[in-house]
Amino acid sequence: MKNEEQIIRACCKGDSLAWKILYNNFAPLIKGIALRYEKDTNKVSDLLQDIFLKIHANISKFNGDGSFEGWIKRIAVNACIDYVNRNKKLSEQFF
Repeated sequence: MKNEEQIIRACCKGDSLAWKILYNNFAPLIKGIALRYEKDTNKVSDLLQDIFLKIHANISKFNGDGSFEGWIKRIAVNACIDYVNRNKKLSEQFF
């Protein structure tokens, strides 16, 4: 698979190789974003998995307006903000 558009189309069709390529291409970027919100590497791994699950669930909604990388970054940032807010609420309940 050569270009991003082909990879995206293959992911929409459920091609596991395309998903592996997508993960390998974008995991370092997403991990970097997640590390800005959470320093614990175990929690970052969980967050990374949650983000890719959201990408997987919504990739068919990517319509090509704007860059795919920007779309993924937006999903990652929103997931990280949700994560921080969830953990903030949990910590407030205990203190």
